[in-house]
Amino acid sequence: MAFGLGILLIAVLPGPALIKPVEQNIEIFFLVAGAFASAITGQWGKRLFVAALTEPIALTIAVLVFGVAARLARPSLDRMIERLVKVVAPRWIYFGLIIALGLLSRLTHKIESGDSKGIAAPVLVNSR
Repeated sequence: MAFGLGILLIAVLPGPALIKPVEQNIEIFFLVAGAFASAITGQWGKRLFVAALTEPIALTIAVLVFGVAARLARPSLDRMIERLVKVVAPRWIYFGLIIALGLLSRLTHKIESGDSKGIAAPVLVNSR
């Protein structure tokens, strides 16, 4: 088992950086790598499939809610940023955004699911 996981680790770490088709299909690559890891460690079973189907639900809901909120707030945010750029240099705005998102990430780092395990909740910023 350790040998198989070691080979898998050697493939996973440099694979996406060295092999262009792997980089372009990284989701499938990691899905296959996870399947191999599950097979090697004997983790296949009903519990794995139930977790694979239910765990992403909280993150999906969080991303959908944030996406809708960002879409609705976009016009007013655009106007606010246009006014702010007239007063403050863009590099200071970027600096402030980085600091604010860094502090905000401490609040949004975990979304608690029903079984008290947490999942990461990324805050994505779309810049022009």
